[in-house]
Amino acid sequence: MPIALNSRIRIRSLIIAMLILASGAIASQRVLALDTPEDRANDRMQIRVGFACDRQSGEFLYQEIHEERWESGQLMEDRVGYRSPQGEEFAAKRVDYRASPVTPDFALDDRSTGHRESLERDRQSGALRVSYRAPGDRSDTSMKSEVLEGRIDPIADAGFERMLLQSWDRLLAGETITRPFLIPSYLQVIDMRLRHRPQAGDTESAKIPSLPDLVRFELTIDSFWLRLVVPAIEVYYESKTKELVRYEGPSNLRNAQGRNLDVSIDFTPRRVEEGEMGDEGIAPDIDPSSEGCVSQRGFHFASGKR
Repeated sequence: MPIALNSRIRIRSLIIAMLILASGAIASQRVLALDTPEDRANDRMQIRVGFACDRQSGEFLYQEIHEERWESGQLMEDRVGYRSPQGEEFAAKRVDYRASPVTPDFALDDRSTGHRESLERDRQSGALRVSYRAPGDRSDTSMKSEVLEGRIDPIADAGFERMLLQSWDRLLAGETITRPFLIPSYLQVIDMRLRHRPQAGDTESAKIPSLPDLVRFELTIDSFWLRLVVPAIEVYYESKTKELVRYEGPSNLRNAQGRNLDVSIDFTPRRVEEGEMGDEGIAPDIDPSSEGCVSQRGFHFASGKR
């Protein structure tokens, strides 16, 4: 039977808090491999950038710069810097895929609000500890922390993309995949479901007019009743390269009131970066489109950025 309205609102807030994609790195499931000369030739640094706009107003909010480290053809680490429209870095995230591609260790620190969240795996026991601090609470004592029990290896943070790509063929064949997802703000997991959503003709092609060969996927909560009040996330990939093109839904960043930003993020293709990544990152000089965020979706692609 339907849940009470107040309960729906609370749970809706809970779910939106975890519906985040650290938009960015795409990698297949990590496998053990011999370190051959060919593998070593695949050791590289790669850069990609996402331009985030408010979905309602079209205002340019921030850009996220992903600095990926690859070894033997596998993605090992992604360092993400979040920059304001003025070019100042106000938040940072580090994602470590070495232990698991779908349940990576990660740590997000938003210096502008004090918001922090992380997942850390004990290297001996394998236990997963999730931690969270709400915006406005800047003291270390305000961090909440819990060891996850029962359900092992939920999808966490950017591990969503690893799971999606591992399941690419199954999704295109029409299968709906249900998996537990981590909700850092509530120190728990909840079942979410992922499915392929075919493009809807002219309506969808108008959203990203210069990229017709796209594949769209939808992520929703598994509960029927909660799906009525919790918005879905949509992600768009190029069908041939399997590169992420667009993300639409709640950001992993929050405003001063603790609410997730509602964003549309357009991504540039990856490019190889020369040089080593230091502790402060590479910080390439990349600016948003001169058109800025406009009401017409897909502005980066329509302006020839890809």
